[in-house]
Amino acid sequence: MRRYQKYFIILFIVPLPLFVFWAKRNSQCCLFQNSNTAITSKAVQDDDDNDLNLFYSEETDSIEQQIVLENNGPKLTHEAAETSVEKTCRNNPSLPTSLKQLSTKQRYILLSHLMVNDEYKFIYCYTPKVACSNWKKVVKRLYGTLRDEDLKNMDHKHGFKYLADYSDKEIEERLRTYYKFMFVRNPTERALSVYRNKFNEIESFYKVYGAKIMQLYHKESPTYKGKVPGDDVAFADFLRYIATGVNAESMNEHYMPMNLLCQPCVTKYSFIGIYENIDEDSKAVLEAIKAPEDVNFPERQGWYKPTTNSYMQYYFSLISTPLLKSFVEKYILDYEMFSFPQPYFVESNSTYENHEFHLL
Repeated sequence: MRRYQKYFIILFIVPLPLFVFWAKRNSQCCLFQNSNTAITSKAVQDDDDNDLNLFYSEETDSIEQQIVLENNGPKLTHEAAETSVEKTCRNNPSLPTSLKQLSTKQRYILLSHLMVNDEYKFIYCYTPKVACSNWKKVVKRLYGTLRDEDLKNMDHKHGFKYLADYSDKEIEERLRTYYKFMFVRNPTERALSVYRNKFNEIESFYKVYGAKIMQLYHKESPTYKGKVPGDDVAFADFLRYIATGVNAESMNEHYMPMNLLCQPCVTKYSFIGIYENIDEDSKAVLEAIKAPEDVNFPERQGWYKPTTNSYMQYYFSLISTPLLKSFVEKYILDYEMFSFPQPYFVESNSTYENHEFHLL
């Protein structure tokens, strides 16, 4: 009997360290493959929106990659973003610092994104996919043209005053004296938000841009199974298009680099809010412009599905390292100017000092 007890103890104890090692290893990393892997409901329960770094395995350059998101770094604040912008503009004389230094196209892009309110004396540069829909609601509330009951059906394209509507003298006066603000978002996360929304939910968008992407990269694809041309664009094809298939100044505003949309070195913003701090930073802006107490930044709608870290892990595990490098290069000034973390494999000397940003 004593002999059998000895064998039982050996069989139980020997495999235990191996099991502990296996469990620990699997808790520290996630391996995603290019398959129809489902994203669980946990992915949409919360939106951590913490600073993230993407770490890819050096052993593979295919769509099967290991990815880890680290969220232990300091939380990005509007003060940090504003300091970074000031430093970038000061240290790079090649960047335009006045309207006169902008090309005709750059000037048009900027002035058509600067919303003006003369009563409260502020200028807001709206950046698509950075809570601009909610801020447009606030702007119309301050115009006095939007009631609470009209919020759900608000016209997001018309009824705004833009700086482009003013004379050159009026433009200069407002840029000099008005409170100016914008909001920014990590370019990596913003791109995924565009894809999930525009290429999965908005038919008018993927009919135009989706069809264009499919024409470029899958002109005679025999595997198309969609209902409308352009409704089956893969995330990798979208990143490939914005990284190498279109000039930055010719991009749709939803994924155009934020520095091109709002030109911080030219506009010299009073406040640069961060998407992950949207509620807190929006409250600070409303206090600064002395908005009425009954005007608040809207709460997120119940149907809203945030771009969580789980979504980031899944989608970017399908992207090859060279493609993601090309994507980062296209948005390098956004990463550097607003102090957003870059994927670790981007070389440290690959900064705004070595790029012609407006010619990408």
